[in-house]
Amino acid sequence: RQRQSLRQWPRKRRLRAGDRSMSVATTAVRPLPDQASSRERDMIAFLERYWVEGRSVKDQTDLREVDDHLQLVRGQQWPRMTPRSVPQFVLNLLNDHVQRKVGLLTDARPILEVTTTNDSYTDRTHILEKPLNALWTETSWQEALSKGLAMTLIAGSNVGMVGWDPLADNGRGDIRPRFFDPRSVVIDTGVTSATALETAEYVVTQEVRSLPSLMEQFGPRAELCQADANLANQFTESARNRGTRGVLSAASGMFRRRFQDSLATAIPRAYSRHYWFKDWQRDENGQPRRYVQIQHQDGTHTVRPLRRQIRHVVTAGGVVLADEANPYWHQKYPIEILDWGVELEHVWGQSEIRQLRAAQEALNRLASQVLRNTTLLNNFVIQGDHNALDAEQWNELTNRPAIILRTRPNTRLTFQSPPSLPAYLFTLMEFLVKSIDMVGGMSEVSRGTASPSQSGITVESLQMAAQTVIRLQARRLEAFLTRLFTKCIPMIFQFYTSDRVKQIIGEDGMITTFAFDRSALVLGLQGKEIETAFRDFTLSVRPGSSLNATRIQKSVLAANLYGMGLITGESLLTAVEWPDPKGSFEKAQAEQAKKQMTAAAGAQGVGGALSRTAGGARRLQTYPAGPMGSSV
Repeated sequence: RQRQSLRQWPRKRRLRAGDRSMSVATTAVRPLPDQASSRERDMIAFLERYWVEGRSVKDQTDLREVDDHLQLVRGQQWPRMTPRSVPQFVLNLLNDHVQRKVGLLTDARPILEVTTTNDSYTDRTHILEKPLNALWTETSWQEALSKGLAMTLIAGSNVGMVGWDPLADNGRGDIRPRFFDPRSVVIDTGVTSATALETAEYVVTQEVRSLPSLMEQFGPRAELCQADANLANQFTESARNRGTRGVLSAASGMFRRRFQDSLATAIPRAYSRHYWFKDWQRDENGQPRRYVQIQHQDGTHTVRPLRRQIRHVVTAGGVVLADEANPYWHQKYPIEILDWGVELEHVWGQSEIRQLRAAQEALNRLASQVLRNTTLLNNFVIQGDHNALDAEQWNELTNRPAIILRTRPNTRLTFQSPPSLPAYLFTLMEFLVKSIDMVGGMSEVSRGTASPSQSGITVESLQMAAQTVIRLQARRLEAFLTRLFTKCIPMIFQFYTSDRVKQIIGEDGMITTFAFDRSALVLGLQGKEIETAFRDFTLSVRPGSSLNATRIQKSVLAANLYGMGLITGESLLTAVEWPDPKGSFEKAQAEQAKKQMTAAAGAQGVGGALSRTAGGARRLQTYPAGPMGSSV
């Protein structure tokens, strides 16, 4: 039995064993059987080939070392078996580099703008912009974006996913964008660019789900799922955690774990995979429809090829839980790739941590060696005759201060200070620190450590030049957000079928509520027109809006132009993104006119005061004064 809401794929014919097209021809049209059939097993076996093929390519990318790179950013930059005599000095510049770069790229909230190619839909663009901006507020997407961007720097890429969550918004369902672990996603190996994801033949995502959660989503069919054996014992308990000491290793100076037991998880879990792949449309007999005949007026026929559609299959625990057409109106893959660096062979980008790893490790080794040498060189060098001390006294010599020694007469015992460390060691360490900033695109101006003696124009020019790399990465981030949130527009048409109240950040920076009006969005549309109306709308992120430095530079330029009289006050407020620039400018003009009238009235009262005449008499002086300041 299958969910009642599951959209059924047309019925397919039963295939012979060994048929190479079984992936697109075997599917469930009627409620799936209680026990796995041979057709179902053949489908799972074929879909497994998608996963194996995609994984083979990812093993040749920087994703294979993502666990090591995560440990480096966390500060675990020394091998566990390091000798005890070597000080494990760590100056974790990688973590500081990631936080600063992510902070620069997410300091400002990108501005989402909806435009339309249909002039009659202009008023509806504002209706779509508000729920899109509400996603940032209600899902804390700005915080999720910071974490997702940090993962992109570390792993080389990240996967953004947007879909419909039926349990969100207190069970009413809502659109939910999120980041998906790139290690659990495979994409067609023929795709080499993140912007060409639509050309992929398949996309597979994998996640660990508990069996009860699968039952909530897919109903009684999920009761046939079996828990995966490698997920049954996820947690380990070491000897140290139980209070038992491990075996001390003389070679490493560290405690080894004597034994390690596995703890069985209390909740059965299984790997759930969502396969999205292109398939032909089917007729009532389950045969693929690749072409359609078109009859012309002169009686001739031509053949036109049909476009394939994306098919969605969900498997877990050896069971096919769902087999349906793409449930979204946009008929695209629900994911988008945010890649890092310049990579031409695959979509998984380049890890920035891998490029900085060698400098970080060299700095740690050099600094640790300097500390060790400093400790050893601080020991005084003792020189003396061999008979100055007894053998036991020679053995008692240490680097402790104020040691008491008794020498024999006519013998020599001297102490020599250690030599100072060479200056080039500190120069080399400073070079390694600067090299990490240079390779990562973080200069002194970006860090806020530029010389304060420079003029304002010089500092701003240096900042614009220093953020060239940051701007390049910001444009890539804005393009990713554009591709991801464009998928939300058709979802609003598809799933927001009634009025609802949403939260949004107002122009004053405070969180306010607004009512989404479904009738205003679909006014004049009926039937199939509603399903295709989203094609007339496009979403874009305002260029440079994700960088706070860009807004500051734009505001300074507008203020200078206003001071020269080249733009109006309203244009200045619009440039600095002031709330209600037109209304604020009109209020400012009215307030300025009121102040001028008050000042004029006060000046007139002063001008009418009595002035002293030549004979000592006083007479009234009018305001304003006459020519050349004379009285009228």
